[in-house]
Amino acid sequence: MSNNIKLYTKINLAIVFIWVMSLSFETKAQNPRSIHITVQDSITKEKLPGVVLMIGKQNTITDLNGKATLNYNPKESKQLLTTQYIGYIPQTIDLSKRTVTGQNITINLKEKIQHLDAVKVFANKPRTEMTTVAVKVSTEGLKKYEGKNLADLLNQLPGLSAISTGATIMKPVIQGMHSSRILLINNGVKQEGQQWGSDHAPEVDASSASDLEVIKGAESIRYGSGAIGGVILMNSAPLPIEEQLTGNYSLQYSTNSSRMGINADLGGGSKKFEGFRWRALMGGSYSGDYKTADYYLNNTGTRLFNAVLNTGLKKERYDIQAFGSVYYSKLGIFYGSHINTLEQLQKVFEYGRPLIVQKKSFKITNPKQEVLHIIGRLNARYTLDNNSQLKFQYDFQHDNRDEYEIRRGEFNKRPALGLSLNTHSMHFAWESDKHIPLRFITGTTLTYQNNVSDNKTKTIPLIPNYLSEGVGLWGIAQYVKPSYEIEAGARYDYQYMDAMGYDSKGKAYGGTNHYHSPSFSLSAIVRPTNGLNLLSNIGLAWRAPEVNELYSRGLHHGAASFEIGDVNLKPEHAIKWNNELQYINSRLSLNATGFIQWIGNYIFDQPSRDKVTGEPETWPLLAGVFPVFRYQQMNALFYGGDIKAKINLPFDLSYTAQAEWIRAENRETKGYLPYIPSDHYSQTLEYNHRFSRGMLDHIEFSLTHRYVAKQTRFDKNIDFVDKTPAAYNLFEVGAGMQLNLKNDKRLIFYLDVDNLFNKLYKEYTNRFRYYAHEKGRDIQFRLRYEF
Repeated sequence: MSNNIKLYTKINLAIVFIWVMSLSFETKAQNPRSIHITVQDSITKEKLPGVVLMIGKQNTITDLNGKATLNYNPKESKQLLTTQYIGYIPQTIDLSKRTVTGQNITINLKEKIQHLDAVKVFANKPRTEMTTVAVKVSTEGLKKYEGKNLADLLNQLPGLSAISTGATIMKPVIQGMHSSRILLINNGVKQEGQQWGSDHAPEVDASSASDLEVIKGAESIRYGSGAIGGVILMNSAPLPIEEQLTGNYSLQYSTNSSRMGINADLGGGSKKFEGFRWRALMGGSYSGDYKTADYYLNNTGTRLFNAVLNTGLKKERYDIQAFGSVYYSKLGIFYGSHINTLEQLQKVFEYGRPLIVQKKSFKITNPKQEVLHIIGRLNARYTLDNNSQLKFQYDFQHDNRDEYEIRRGEFNKRPALGLSLNTHSMHFAWESDKHIPLRFITGTTLTYQNNVSDNKTKTIPLIPNYLSEGVGLWGIAQYVKPSYEIEAGARYDYQYMDAMGYDSKGKAYGGTNHYHSPSFSLSAIVRPTNGLNLLSNIGLAWRAPEVNELYSRGLHHGAASFEIGDVNLKPEHAIKWNNELQYINSRLSLNATGFIQWIGNYIFDQPSRDKVTGEPETWPLLAGVFPVFRYQQMNALFYGGDIKAKINLPFDLSYTAQAEWIRAENRETKGYLPYIPSDHYSQTLEYNHRFSRGMLDHIEFSLTHRYVAKQTRFDKNIDFVDKTPAAYNLFEVGAGMQLNLKNDKRLIFYLDVDNLFNKLYKEYTNRFRYYAHEKGRDIQFRLRYEF
């Protein structure tokens, strides 16, 4: 049970109990019948204890399992069942207009913002699993930063950062891990694309998310092999509870790249088909070249489109959902990252900025990327008589990636790299009754993948065609008590890969690979006192080499590098131990996390140097001269931590401080690993005042200072330049307000300014730091209408 729900439970039981007991439990209705009520969270389906239920003069509260019993008279013309629960919207149900099958009824309560003794409390959805070390983006945060990409959004959370290829292509980093070591679960589907590339941003639109959670542990048991670094859980808004039409519209504009974005989210139900609900989302954005503090980076415009349709039918014993989404992106690649000669490349490395800068443009030309990602999902759940559940899911994904290079003649219209990946997955699971202390979950997953290169490119593909099949069996046991929870899990995965391609000399390469290994996890949460939680999680996970790590030998267009794989790479095996302390009271909230992770056979690519001259190794092609990156592996040790503290001050002020540290060592050479984030520190002073009357609901202002240290744990012998970027300070300001309109409608406005003083700086984890600086000042406007 989450911290928020536990807090609300204590308050309800302490304050409401005396009031409830002082009221009459007698009813004047004749011929009464008993109605058995279950109250749960509308999103998590977690049962809510301490909810006040009333029918006329009858009053009671739900028990620890969210259950209660009241009497009602079906012959009376109108009987209202009402609910009261701190942190949730009150609900009134007219029993005379509703069929109560078998005198059982389930009530789904929605969360809301509340005030408690002048302290602001936001009723966030609880974590997916309480024993995991995780962090969530609040619903307000998702609204406030709507329009940002996924990595940029998560970059503001403790323990998370980003690795980027310019300012338009960013990938999330969890405690030093990214790409194939992080699993992205997109609306219940394990995202499968060409995620192996550092220049391959996740094929998702973060603006469509209403729930975003990051698990920092090695969570391979539930989500499959590969989750060495962690898991990102991203979900769109759930299906609506009521039949009436609800939703929101939003507009965004950013001055730096003149980005314009629009999103629409609608949901409702059907009076003809009881239990049927639907939700549809659609959005897109359009931007031009972005600007550093001094100059534009040409050909860095973007085009994004995203559409989601989710439908569901929910009955007392079962529910079925069908989900589909389409994502399309077109991203320009900075001209200055593609250099014609070795002399120019060396000059750019020395100069550190583009040699030629043109005026701003919205046009996207080669080099560029175009990606289409389609997801289809069908899932069902059936509740048995013993309250256990059977779950089934089938999902399909199609990912098409085209990367264009500057080529001659008609070939300029053809992609230089074209990849098409189809993935089929089936999941079966059984989950025992959630209302008993000892609980079990078990399941199996079957996966089939087929990746094919486009023959129309008339180039040698960077990776060969391949077929992959996998099967996983897993089980989890949980023991839940009010003061502690313990969870243990085990999983076994088998993966088969068959790859075949031809190199530039027409010689066949590839082969068949078989990988299999177990995974284990043990986690616990202890609640020694009210407001204090201690969490610990240890996990053993593994990851098979990706096809690019094994077989790459060619130009990676988006990364502007020539990559060379190693067919002798072995699977990675990792042990990660994560610990977290959580403390909250009326004035202070504190989260502190520490971790250590050992990885055997850690696979990475690093800049290569010529063995004879010691100079950066380059590879000449018709498109230019490109730096060489070679894949290798060794044993690695990662460790670090993060801390976040928020203090509620008088006069509606609050102060938040945050810091994170990550260390990564090559255990064989005793040196450092490349592209590890440096130390990050931030502090925010915020004013948030809520009005009790009138149309104006609340106003907010914030000032944020971020400091990023110079990366001193750096091996200049394995990089193209002998120094890392200098430390930098950034300042951000923000303002927001909400207007409450008639009929429960709301108008929300946000204004944010990133890089307030327009500082010229570089970020170590940006692969384009050799060629250019980071984004300059950016003023962002957001307008949102909810109904």
